[in-house]
Amino acid sequence: MERALDETRQATDLAKFIELSNKDPRAEFEAKVLAGRIQTRDVASRIIAAIKKIAPEVTDEHRLTVIYPDNIRVHVLGVTNIHKMCVAKSFKNLPVDVERKTRYFEDGEKDTIDVPDFFCRFTLKSEKHLKKDFNGDPDDPKAQIRMIHRQSYSVPGGEFRIDMSMVKTKASVKDGIREVLKNQPFYELEVEYTPRKDPRPPKEIMRSLYTILEALVGAYQETHHILPLSDLQRYAAEFKASSNMFYNPITLERRHIVADRPNNILKGYTVTNKADGQRCGLYVTRDKRLLRVNPNGQVVFTGITARGDAHVNDFFDGEYLPSHNLFCIFDVYRYKGRDVKSLPLFTTDEDILKNPGSSRLGTATQFIRDIPEDFVKDSESSLRIDTKMFLAGDGAAMEEAIRRMLDTQFEYETDGLIFTPRSSPVAPLSEVKGKTWLRIYKWKPPHQNSIDFLVKFEEAPAYDVNRKQMVKKGALYVGRTPGVDILYPCETLTGEYVPPKLPQEFLKLGESGSRVPSVFQPAAPRDPDAYIIKVPLNDRNVPADQVGDKVDDNTIVECTYDTDKREWTVMRTRYDKTYRYRVLGQAEYGNDINVADSIWTSIHVPITEAMLKSLVSSPPDDTFEDDMYYRDDVDSRDRILKNVYGFHNRIKEDQYNSYVVAGNTLLELAVGRGGDMHKWRRSKPAKVLGLDISLNNLSMPRQGACVRYLQEKKRSNEYLPKVLYAQGDMTKPFEEQESKYLQIVFGNEPATTPYLAEFRNIQEWDLVACQFALHYACESEEMFKTFVGNLKHCRSVFFGTFLDGKAVYTLLAGKDRHTFRSQGKTFAEITKKYTDDGEWKDEFGQQIDVLLESIVKPTPEYLVPFESVLRIMKTAGFEPVDSKMFGEIYTAQSRVILEPAEQEFSFLYRTFAFKRVGEAKTDEEIAEAEKAPAAEEEEEEEEEVKIHEEEAPKAKEPVRRKKITSKEPLTALPDILFFFSKEPENKELSNFYETNFKIDGVEYKSAEHAFEAIKAKTFGDDESFEKILKAKSAQSAKSFGNKVKDFKEDTWAEKQDEVMKSVVRAKFTQNLELRKKLLETEDKLLANADSRDKYWGIGTSANTSIAKDPKKWKGENKLGKMLEELRTQMKAE
Repeated sequence: MERALDETRQATDLAKFIELSNKDPRAEFEAKVLAGRIQTRDVASRIIAAIKKIAPEVTDEHRLTVIYPDNIRVHVLGVTNIHKMCVAKSFKNLPVDVERKTRYFEDGEKDTIDVPDFFCRFTLKSEKHLKKDFNGDPDDPKAQIRMIHRQSYSVPGGEFRIDMSMVKTKASVKDGIREVLKNQPFYELEVEYTPRKDPRPPKEIMRSLYTILEALVGAYQETHHILPLSDLQRYAAEFKASSNMFYNPITLERRHIVADRPNNILKGYTVTNKADGQRCGLYVTRDKRLLRVNPNGQVVFTGITARGDAHVNDFFDGEYLPSHNLFCIFDVYRYKGRDVKSLPLFTTDEDILKNPGSSRLGTATQFIRDIPEDFVKDSESSLRIDTKMFLAGDGAAMEEAIRRMLDTQFEYETDGLIFTPRSSPVAPLSEVKGKTWLRIYKWKPPHQNSIDFLVKFEEAPAYDVNRKQMVKKGALYVGRTPGVDILYPCETLTGEYVPPKLPQEFLKLGESGSRVPSVFQPAAPRDPDAYIIKVPLNDRNVPADQVGDKVDDNTIVECTYDTDKREWTVMRTRYDKTYRYRVLGQAEYGNDINVADSIWTSIHVPITEAMLKSLVSSPPDDTFEDDMYYRDDVDSRDRILKNVYGFHNRIKEDQYNSYVVAGNTLLELAVGRGGDMHKWRRSKPAKVLGLDISLNNLSMPRQGACVRYLQEKKRSNEYLPKVLYAQGDMTKPFEEQESKYLQIVFGNEPATTPYLAEFRNIQEWDLVACQFALHYACESEEMFKTFVGNLKHCRSVFFGTFLDGKAVYTLLAGKDRHTFRSQGKTFAEITKKYTDDGEWKDEFGQQIDVLLESIVKPTPEYLVPFESVLRIMKTAGFEPVDSKMFGEIYTAQSRVILEPAEQEFSFLYRTFAFKRVGEAKTDEEIAEAEKAPAAEEEEEEEEEVKIHEEEAPKAKEPVRRKKITSKEPLTALPDILFFFSKEPENKELSNFYETNFKIDGVEYKSAEHAFEAIKAKTFGDDESFEKILKAKSAQSAKSFGNKVKDFKEDTWAEKQDEVMKSVVRAKFTQNLELRKKLLETEDKLLANADSRDKYWGIGTSANTSIAKDPKKWKGENKLGKMLEELRTQMKAE
């Protein structure tokens, strides 16, 4: 700076200003530094930190200055006095300081020196204090108003004072003091000369001033090696012309860590750490200076200069760590005059050492070696440069690489991992969207995931009942391209879409640029209220972030989300982005909508460190995508049912894989919001017609099936069939419905777009699916027959899942409602609306109301009478090929573990599959069949649906290393007699078998009645005791027993075995027929084949493969063992 001033002869003028200030007490000499450039709090804080190194002591001052056209300045000092003046709108009775500040030279002589290259203006003014009171109008429209919060630092030696002021002024001429208080602040930095009594020579004073100014400008530029503004502008233009780009990663999702998914990290990827630093690049200019460049094009000199031209235009991508003054290279785009973007990132460690020019990381390593010979450093404070540590490998080798990377201690803080393709060139066009390289993945620990939003607050604060404190409510916005948020997604899918108009408030933004702010309403998982934020007020009644700093309206903030409380927390204000948005007028509205959605998904379906460390040894669950879409709301209760949804999705996945052949056409009934889309992707039908009675389910702009399909097509190149979503009622004839798409499908209307033409006049579909919706057709037998009539459009297989009517009836026996609870929270409720005569009736029209998770209003459903369904389906030309209760499927697998309450809920469901074997019978044929002999009818009704057992995968035959000289004989499996309450075979052994007997003078209807009644008596619950005695069935008795008041599990655990032994002994000793039945079992093992009960039962049903081997039973079979013990005693008696 000193040399620049000397070259322009401005140093002489500065010396003159200093001499005048030394002589004239009215003279005020000061330097205004970085005027108009300190717009954000982070930049101000950085400069203040530099000031404190020069002048550690600070004085704090609040003042209001009103400047009138005649240069009269009225200063009101102190918060209290300012408040009084604002209330009274008058200076009367307030201590004020009135002064006039004018140019020093009245004859026009120069009293201002501008040094724009170093962001300085030196001024010499005349100050005259006039008086201590004033009667003018504070709100004079011609006056300037400056609300100032000033921090003053006296530099040791007493010659200079540095003032950093946060200032608010009028935004328009009409603004009064009240409006000024609401305006956005900016910062002013001044260095004022305060002459000593015995001043030093001007040149010495000037050198001290230069030192101060260089420190301040260096803090602004974030370097000790400051550059003049002209150089900064020239270098920024040069870098922009170089066409080098910074490519952003996407958030790592679970589909990226599953081995059979495209572009997963287990094949062809490298891993490195993500440093907690600033994304920057290194660029060598034409005049050989090595610059640090950020993604916005701002440049900083590193203090390093190349000796020759070999490295001109080199560009290295990486991260800058200010606390270590360290730059870590993670990619190279140009090296020694050569574009290296086409090279692979990484080959092998050995190859990088031997042939550094064959890979991008190799050239980075070579560059580090070049630095001592090819570059010169200005000082020891010059930038350090190194390369990131990269590891690579496929499968288990990648798992080990991740584990090693996470366990390594680096000299700097890290906050995640980056995964980059190993052999790919830089950002191939097919893998780039805007500035995002879709195959680079960024992972952060779940608790560190955050989203940047533009926040806009409501005017008035409000009371938050959950936080129990005052908050400022606001809306969160993300950036989007106009038209991307689709108002008519189904019409977009079919090609009929016309872009809608932007909301009125964003019309001007849409007209002036390609980006607009959009309320944040994420899609996966869906939460239409996710944009709402409530920021707590601090003790000064202003909204504050998590460290207590004020959060201003209309700023960009970084937020984290608490999925338990469903609350956003502001971590900090992004002053850099706020500056670009508010000051530079750039289209900066926080994260892009796609980035924000991706992070939102990661927050709710996190990838944990433990998952990354065991990708191969314990592969993650890949049904999460279906699970997310299965939800209707974001709530902690969703996570309670996460395992249930995952289990149900696996069952459906198996169905699609079993019945859908690639290239088939599929009609999906009650498609909802398209939750099975990913199953279509994997089973590969050619076309899918998805019908749903709710138009909202299909067309909602952020949550509907159509928009989700479009989003999935956009974000992934994986296969998706062509899909047409149409509103339709599956319980009414398709041909008679007014849906325009159904009319096109059945050939009654012309197709208006090429996409619709693909679906026109398809009269038959290879397969029809109906998942968890068959109950809607069971309101009456007539309705169900109409539903089945629509299956004439099914060419081959009709399959799906449903809530089994008989299972629900059994659950509700003896009560009007059943509530499912887990972890202290209700996740489902079923209410009986039918008349219960005490016996299951296989008939239609039995209504229940079902409340699932966050659904506000219970949904009416109807019990599915499966035997009647079989009968009607047979007349329609369909034969059953498969049906299983979910409980049976659960016992045959081990991957998903459900809690007891989850099992109780899940096991109410059943799968089904029917195959078309002929045409539907006519009314005459049905009538003729009804005249057939009763014995034949009975035979048909007793025909059971074949249950297909899942074969366990065969273990790989071990390689035998030694010769086997002897063979142990095979152990024969024991003879087992199974019993269970729901099976007729050996039903007498079940506790649910109804037979009267007495214990202590009290008569019971079954062993279950006795067991549950004694439980109630044990805990003094007489009311439940009476209900149990009167219960019409053993199931009802069990239900009442589960509701015993003051029940203590530990107490009952100590007594239950003794009680059960006494109950079963009374049952079999007081009934001779039952005694005979027990003794006839001879020496067989007695197995209580209750798949839900792992204490009294074997924990699996009788028809599973593991049931045949007692060593594989999942339960203790306590009841079976007690019966065997009783049998031994009775034989001895």
